[in-house]
Parts: sequence; structure tokens; C-alpha cells
Amino acid sequence: MLKWTATILLTFCLMAPARAADIRYCEPVSDEQGQWRYPDENAYHREMTIQAERMAVKDIFENELAAFESAVVDGGSLIDALTNFLTYDQEIVRGEAEKDYCVVLKNPRKQDTPNLFSPMEIGRVCHFDDELRAVQAEEIRKTFISDLRGKETISAAVLSMMEDPTNINMKTDEQLSLYIHEKHPEKADNAVSEAQCTALYVIPMELYAASSKREVSSIVSVMPAIETRDQENRKGEFQLVVIEKKYHWIRGSEQKIAEVGDIANFTAPFQNENFQDFVTANFRDIVCIGMASCEGEIPEENRRGKIRSANLISRLREAFEAETGLDIYGLNLGKHAFTKAECRQLSDEARNAQRIVMLVGVTKRSDPKVNVEAALRKAMKRMADSKQDLLPIHPEDYLLFDLNITTEES
Repeated sequence: MLKWTATILLTFCLMAPARAADIRYCEPVSDEQGQWRYPDENAYHREMTIQAERMAVKDIFENELAAFESAVVDGGSLIDALTNFLTYDQEIVRGEAEKDYCVVLKNPRKQDTPNLFSPMEIGRVCHFDDELRAVQAEEIRKTFISDLRGKETISAAVLSMMEDPTNINMKTDEQLSLYIHEKHPEKADNAVSEAQCTALYVIPMELYAASSKREVSSIVSVMPAIETRDQENRKGEFQLVVIEKKYHWIRGSEQKIAEVGDIANFTAPFQNENFQDFVTANFRDIVCIGMASCEGEIPEENRRGKIRSANLISRLREAFEAETGLDIYGLNLGKHAFTKAECRQLSDEARNAQRIVMLVGVTKRSDPKVNVEAALRKAMKRMADSKQDLLPIHPEDYLLFDLNITTEES
């Protein structure tokens, strides 16, 4: 049977919830100068909780993590995705040090979840003709990828393996094919003796991690990688760095960001240790994107987008040591293209969304010679088409797409 069926994946085995000892994570509330280390108390608590959840995952899923190897999902993405399968009681307590507070995850345990790490067969072909068997196996592969994309009615079984299907939909067929594995099982007793079998399978945890965003810190999340090609077919791979939407540029200003005031106060999110570790491990470049909303005149707003990009570049360069080898440069989208009449019809929230604080990482898996501008334009379009709730801007809705790759200080 060429078309895979949902019944195969509905044979998930439920595991009894595993438990671990209470997890305790502590941090000082302020730095050596007495300044709060995070923008507000909620961010501080969330930051500590993220750290505690990662510790709990390593404890509770210790056996699964030790036994699991994946060529398509890195360990950090796996751990962050597994935090969604935790449940616990939580409390905030004082630490032993004067400035320390602690998050305690009491009775952390697994939720009742499918067997995320076990291979799930999506189809099988048995035939004595190797070429025909390969053709039929490829049909199974294509049908499953189509279902992942939702080109047909996506099955409940496939949905159960993904946190957010639109994140999967942004990937190319070539990328999605990497999540489909093959093996050659023993043939059935009643099979033709000359026949060989090819079984195709997926691992639910790989698909779940591939469709999950990573909460790097209380303010910053990173979306799964998107691969595109430039005009010379060289690969560019990009990850959208999502800043909490409440931190948007103030209307008419290239110096002030909502919630924090002056842009000089917005270095801390980029100095966050987890953000630093993630960027250093995964990115070769960071693109700082400047944009302006539909209010104002074209020359002034185009100029404002460029300055906003330059100011973000300064904050990132201040946060990262030169020794990391990270290239940081800017992309100015300029003014949003809505007419004045269209602009007046928008809510304040919609206009705020046109001037979000936005970064894109160019991953180390990109071709060293890729034309970043061409590949990034395609990637941003795919992001916007697939994730309008996450990326409310569309590059085609702005007047410019000026990429400025330079090593000079801004």
C-alpha cells in the first residue's frame, strides 16, 4: 500500500509518568552594580524557570537522551522541546546568598505522552525488483511530506507529532526528507523468497523538535531553521530570532524601545548567557533588521529604518566579543508601503507590529559563498507567508530591502 495511514502512528504506547527529585535553580536578582539583571520580575522568574526546566529534562529523560542519536536535531533543540512534556508544582524562594532567589520545581515529572523516541513506520514496500521497490518507497516519502505540509487533510496522527505544523511547512522537501528514515526489515514468512523489503519510518521527537521554537531566554526565542537557495543554487539557512513583541520601536524614534526606553538599555537581552551560547554555537552572522511603520514621510522613515538597524548592530557588537568571529550587519526595510489612508485605518497595535525589533541568524550550515541577500529575501517571504501571527511584517510590504554587509563599526 503506497499511501501511508494514520492507524500506524495511533499505536503509540503511553509511558507511565517518570518522576525526579525536586529541581532547584538560583540566581542573583541584580548584578554587581545593583541593577536588575532582567527587565522586570516576570522576566526574572521566567528566566530561572527555563533553566530549572532544562535541568529537569536532563534528569527525567536521562535514559532517552543517552540512547538517542539524531543527525537532524541537535541536543539543545531536543532538550528545549522536551520541556513541553514536563509538569510540576512551582515555588519561588529566597536563596542562601543575600541577592539570590530560587525557582523550585516540586515533583517534576513527565506528562502522559506518546513514546516520542520510538521509530514509527509510515509505510513498507516488499518486492524482488530493487528499482521498483525504490520508486514505490519514494512515493510513500512524497505522500508523507505532502501530509506534513497539509496539502491534503492533515491526519491527527501527524499533528500529534508536531508542536506547530506551520514551522514544518516552511521547510523544503529536501529538508523534510531528512526526517524520513529507511530500514530493511526481515520479510514475512509468506513473502516471495526473492523479495526484499524497505520500511520507511519517522521518529516523533525529531518532528516535534523540528516544529518547535526554542525559548532561549525570557525575552528571546529562536524559530526552526529555514533553508533557501540563491541564484547559483548555494544554500542559505536562516533562523528568525523573535524578540517579545512588547519591545517594539517607539513611533518616530530611532533611539527608544517600548518597555526599556533608550536603546542603550537593550544590551542585556543579548548578553544573556544562553543567548550567547546559542548564537556562538549556531550562527556565523546576525542580520539586524530596521524598519519603519506607515506613519510619516517616505524619506524620513526610510532613513529611520537604517538608523534603527545601525543601533541594533551597535548593541549586538557590544554584547559579543570579537573573538567569536560573528559577523553582524544590517538590513533596512525602510517605510511600510501602506498609504496614509490605509495607515489611518490600523490600530496602534498593528502599527507597532510594523516596527518590531527583529534579528535573523545566518547559520553555520550555510554555504560560505551564498548570496545572503537573495537567499534571505526568499526565507523572509516564506516566513511571512507561513507565519503571519509570528512575522506580521512581509518584506514585500516595505519600500526597501537594503542589505549592508560591512565590518565597519556603526
